[in-house]
Formats: sequence, C-alpha cells, structure tokens
Amino acid sequence: IVVAIVVVVVSGVKLSSATQPSFTSNLERSDMIWNWDYHKTQPPTEWFHGPFAGNGLLGFYLTLSKGAGTSSKLMFEIGRSDTWDVRLPGTKLYVNKSYLDTPRLGVGVFTIDVGSPILSGSARVHLLNATVTISLKTKTGSVFISAFVDAVRHVMVFASASAPQSPITANFTAHKPVSARGETPPTGWVPNDDAVCDYSLLHCVQLLAAGENYGWATAWTENITNTFLLSVSNSVPAGKYAGKTPLALLNSQFDQAKAMTLQDLSAEHTLYWKAFWGKSMLSLPDGVFESFYNIQLYKVASATRCDNADNCWAYDLAGPWYVPSSKWPDYHWDLNVQMAHWLVLASNHADLGHSLVNMVTRNIPYLSQSVSAEFQHDSAGLAANTGFDMSASCDSFLLKNCVIEPPDVQLGDLPWLAHNIWWQYRYEMDTDTLVHTLVPILNKSINFYMHLLTPGPDKKLHLPESESPEYGNANDTNYDLALLKWGLQTLTSISEANSTWLTKNEQWSQVLDAFPDLPVDETGLLIGDGVPLAHGHRHWSHLFSIFPLMLLDAKTDPLVATSLDHMVALNGGGLPRPTVFNGFPRVAFSAMSSLMSNRENSSLKNLSNWFLQAAQEQGTFNLGPSTHYWEANHAPCNESPLGAAFAMQFMVLQSWQVPGDSLSNFKIRVFPSVPPRWKNITFASMLTEGAYEVSAEKQRGKTKWIVISPTATSDSNASVTLSTDMLSPAINGDSTKKLVKLANGDYVLPIPNQGSITIAPAGNIVQTPPVVGSVHWEQDTDLWGNASTTNYWGMHLRPGLKQQ
Repeated sequence: IVVAIVVVVVSGVKLSSATQPSFTSNLERSDMIWNWDYHKTQPPTEWFHGPFAGNGLLGFYLTLSKGAGTSSKLMFEIGRSDTWDVRLPGTKLYVNKSYLDTPRLGVGVFTIDVGSPILSGSARVHLLNATVTISLKTKTGSVFISAFVDAVRHVMVFASASAPQSPITANFTAHKPVSARGETPPTGWVPNDDAVCDYSLLHCVQLLAAGENYGWATAWTENITNTFLLSVSNSVPAGKYAGKTPLALLNSQFDQAKAMTLQDLSAEHTLYWKAFWGKSMLSLPDGVFESFYNIQLYKVASATRCDNADNCWAYDLAGPWYVPSSKWPDYHWDLNVQMAHWLVLASNHADLGHSLVNMVTRNIPYLSQSVSAEFQHDSAGLAANTGFDMSASCDSFLLKNCVIEPPDVQLGDLPWLAHNIWWQYRYEMDTDTLVHTLVPILNKSINFYMHLLTPGPDKKLHLPESESPEYGNANDTNYDLALLKWGLQTLTSISEANSTWLTKNEQWSQVLDAFPDLPVDETGLLIGDGVPLAHGHRHWSHLFSIFPLMLLDAKTDPLVATSLDHMVALNGGGLPRPTVFNGFPRVAFSAMSSLMSNRENSSLKNLSNWFLQAAQEQGTFNLGPSTHYWEANHAPCNESPLGAAFAMQFMVLQSWQVPGDSLSNFKIRVFPSVPPRWKNITFASMLTEGAYEVSAEKQRGKTKWIVISPTATSDSNASVTLSTDMLSPAINGDSTKKLVKLANGDYVLPIPNQGSITIAPAGNIVQTPPVVGSVHWEQDTDLWGNASTTNYWGMHLRPGLKQQ
C-alpha cells in the first residue's frame, strides 16, 4: 500500500457570492511546529506541549520521553469524548455523586515503537488538512510518520511514507476505568472491571458495571507496510444503549475503514477540512495573532461537531484529548463550557454549536430536578459542575443538600448558559433552537430567580445570598442581578415577537418595575450588596452587566471604565507577569475594552502579554506551546484560548443586540475596536446576529469596502443598521447612493432579500465582488522583539524574543 497524505492548496475558494478569496498560504504559515534536539530544545512531554488532532469525537495527542537516545517510542493518548461512566439517576448503581456516577473515563495509550532510540526530531500540525507529520532521527537512520483522525469516519491513521531502517511496531494499553478525581467510593460500591484485551485479535473491550454490554472497545491493525489504523466504539453514548455490543459496533465501523485504501481515507478527510476552511477567514497583520486564531478554529472543529447521532458531543474541559492526571473529569458551567463555544458563531461555524444545543435540550428534565422539589414544576437550575447528564448531585460544587438552593451556591449558571443558546439562536435564526431549547431553559431559570425574590425596605425586590463565581457570597450579587434583568428583558422581547406561542408573563414587567439598583461604590460595580472587590479576581462575574450581557453602555457610562480599571489594577494588569495570570479574565478584559471608546490597544495588550508570557515560559506556563490551556496542576481547561479567538473576532466584528430591543432590529459593527498598529485586515464571510455574512477589508488604517449578504434564515423584514468608521459610505461607492445616516451616527442598510450589498466610500467604485486575500504579516518588534512571528506556536527556539 502506498501512503498518500493529500495536501490541498486552496486558491480562489468561494466563501460567499460576495467574495473571491485567495487562501493559498494563509494556513500553512499558521501551522504549529516542533523541533527538538534534547539539548537546547526538548520534545513534547506533557499533554499541553504536543501535536494533536481530532474529528469532533475521537482524538489523540503526542508525547515523548525525555532524554536523547533513551526511548524509541511515540506515545499517542487516545480519547473519545463520550466515554463516560453511566450510573444515572434511577438506576441501581447510582450514588448521587457525579464524580463517581458519571465521570469522564480514559481509553488508553497507543504506542508506536520505531525500533531505534530517538536522537532528535520535528513535528508539524498541518492545519489545512488536519494532519500531524513527525520526522525523527534515530540511531539507525530516519523515520517519517504522518497521522490524522479521519474527519468522516471514526478511525485514526498512523503511516510511514517510506520503509524505515528498523521495524515499526505498535501496541495499545487500556486505562483503568476509574474516575481521575480519586474520590473514595461508598460502602457497597461496585467498581468497573478492567478492560479485557485480546492481543492476538488486536482489540480491548471495556465494559461498565452500569449495564450489560455497556462500554467501549478499541481495535488496531498490525503493521501493514508501516501503517496502523485504530478505532474506538461506544455502546452507551449519552447514557443510552445503542443496541449492539461495543465489539459489534467497533467491527462495523472498523471493517469499512480497513476495506478502503489509504489514499481514499486521506482524500475524504482532506475534503472535509477543505470545506471547513472555506467557510470564512480572518487575516491579521500580526502572525502571532492570526496563527493563534486559526489554531483555535482547528481545535474547536477537532473537539466538537454535530454531524450525526454518534458525533454530537459538546466540548467539556478536555474535548477528545483525555488527560489521565486531570482532577476535573466533567463539565464546568460557571465559565468553561460557555466561553469554549463562543468563537464558532462569528467564524461561520455555528453548526459546531449544535452539540451544545442538543445536550441542553436532551437534559432539560435533569435541570428541573436540580432545584428544590417545591420549585421543580416550573423552574430549573444548573450546578457549577456536572456529568454529561447536567444533573446536580451531592458532590457538585457548593451544594449542601444535593440540590441548588441558597445561600452557598451559584444561582446564575443556567441563565448564563441560556445566554449562549440565545447567541446561537441569534446567529442562526433557527426557530427550533428558540422554541425547544432557549425559551424552556431561560423561562425555567428566570422562574427560579423569581421564586427567591423578596421585597426590601426600599420597596425593591432582592435576591438572597449566593455565590458570585470564583469570589464569594453576597446578597444581590451583580452576577445574578445582571442575568435576571437580561433574562426578563429577553423573554419579554421574545414573547412580543412570538405572541402566538409564548404568552407574556406579567410578572416579568412587575419584577423589572421593582428591580433593585446594581450594587456600586466609588470603585465601580461591587461583588454584591456591601461586598466590594477587594483583591484580584480571576472571574469577572460581577461585571456581567458590561460583558457578555451588555446591559450597560460601555461607550457612555463611566461606571464601565471605573469598574474595569479597578479590577485590572487589582489583578496586576500593568505588571509584566500579572498577579492573576489566568487566561479567562484576559479574554473578558479584551472584550470589554473592545466595547469601549479608545481602548483598542487594551483589547490587544490583554492578549499579547499572555501570548508573550507563554513563549518566554515555554512548556511551563498555563498556555502551552500547542495553545492548550491548563489550571490546577495541569488539568485541562481549554476555554481560555478559544475565548481569546473570540476576543479577536470582537475587535473586527460585533453584532450584539441591546437587551430588550425588538428581535427584528440588528446592528452590524465593522472594525469596532481595531488596534492602530493593525493597518491592514481582511475578513470574509464571518457571521453576525441575524444570520448575515459579512466581509470587509481595511487598508492603511482605512475601511476600503464592506460586503453584507443575507442567508436563508435572515429575516426579510428586519431593520438592519451599520456602524462603521468609513467616511461617506455608499452602495458600491456610488456617490449618488450614499447610505442614510441616523442621529446616533449609524447608517441604514438596505439589505436585499437575496444577493449582497457592497459598501465603499463615496466616489471609490469597487470591483463587485471584491477580491479577498491574506494580508502581509508585519514584524512587530514592539510586541515580540526580533523573533520571527512565522510559526510562532509549537516548541522551538525563538531567538530575539522580546523580554519584559
């Protein structure tokens, strides 16, 4: 068999009817690279160091041993996103502790032995065709291996393109089927048996104690012309038995792959990724930022999809890249899941968010059971951490009585998740998402809040003591008040636009009329009533009225700047290494700065300082060389890098709705917060609320043109306005067709029902459609020193890197 890894060069790929992009070198220059000689540079030895790949369900990452000539092995950690224990409520083994009932469980390690000790090596993640290539120098010669996770079927391919000097062998070692959390089981606990491996038939079967034939199976092939295939099946995805044993499912999917040529496997895989990268593009003059952005798109598309029933799994903390040492084998809902899914929307990959929508829809009954029995008839809640079923349990964070109830508990995690679903709906304008997911969970979560409200001496309604995530307790936390107000206003807007099926609840207006003032003092927004922000805070939960809910006008309300500056100062924001060095507050600070006037450099620096730290502390900092991110002793928490990509989108395109506004009003903000040093920017077919595709170009600091196209789900009766720094914008640049300017400085957009509208400065007639291409990467010595920004990510030497 001849191995052919197809590398496609995309030129002139059609992004939309409005644009003609040239995408030739954009992705190749963003590839991650690794070089190691075991002296000046080391190989990837941790999960956040190494190359990785995935297809939304299956994934691997590569690690090697330390020390030149000490090992001949490449170790690929194999993961599948839905390998969870399934001791669900109502079943005999259920103990009401998610870390024991429904923890994420590992699959195992696939080891390729190249037959001779490794002396040095290099690796590259080719973003364009989602393939990892590895080149090794050994004591007996050289070895070249390519690997990918097929985007179309659940199989991994590991192949050597030429015959090595030493024989290549492979083996699989299954993980123990126990929770990585390490909690002590109660008396009478029934453990899972270890996997049973048949090395003559080359498969391992992991059965679970929760049910007959519940579990997964892993199979791999022998060395066939220096090529190995590997696959993993699961008979209980989402806790529901698939009707076949793990081995029967495995044989079915694996036999199909084994019958195909490697050329065909590679071709179908490459075709998928070619289509993926053709959906949109964002090209920036800074290579560190652009490559990071592209890597996050690669990462999220490798981690979550909703292609079919057996590949629709929402991104948890790790995705398909299981980490055996992690103490968090679950979903975290006080920040992590929400932030991880933001970037799929504006990048025009909203379909990747369907996995989260489906997960929420499936688990609405469990969300209702997570609150006290007296409220379950019309309310729901979400614990800070859960298994895949999203149900509260006795070991969920802060819960004392195994359900969500004040005082020591987070009340707002479900309405915050509802805000994610709200954005998903607004970008796609999909009625099913609105009716079957958003309204049910938002209505139930707001009902729960309303049950807890009590009148105060000021004749206002107040919330009881609860936790502001990651800080502490207070009455009337700004976190909860912001989410309650946003939820009430949003439900009101939805009911006014959909009165035939959603009746307006008069209590919504009554609560808004008696709504308390947000707790503030001279430092800005407080944590809650009488509780100031007195020290560094890695969450920004008390600032939710600024972002992501946009209840306060960041351009005009001085409370916004006061609150943000106070928090940044306490976090050590002006220091080379901030005292609070987590990634997620940097994302929030960048996004909030992008909402404000004249804070463009802050939008940039909140991210660039983080990236610079990662390079200076390569391999030890919490943002790894592969752009994976960790907290708490290397536990995966991949939301922050994905959130940083969203923050980049937020600099060039925004479309959020003012809460309480009519659902048929849309505002598109093009280049709202571009740093002055970024003179040239191009983006194509990015998505906005209202399901509009937008492309634009900035040259020499001036907006040259904007193209806006409605999609199949856009509202033909919508009122759409444009916010732009373009002088005298006109249709096609025709001076006789200038856009109508409103009193607030925005422009009325006469978007056609079909086709597109091109906007350019009056008198500057542009080609229709405009040509879209990548911008030149400029060496920004002020940010990065003299280090090359090409292939910045990965592990390799960066001479001339700027020192803080």
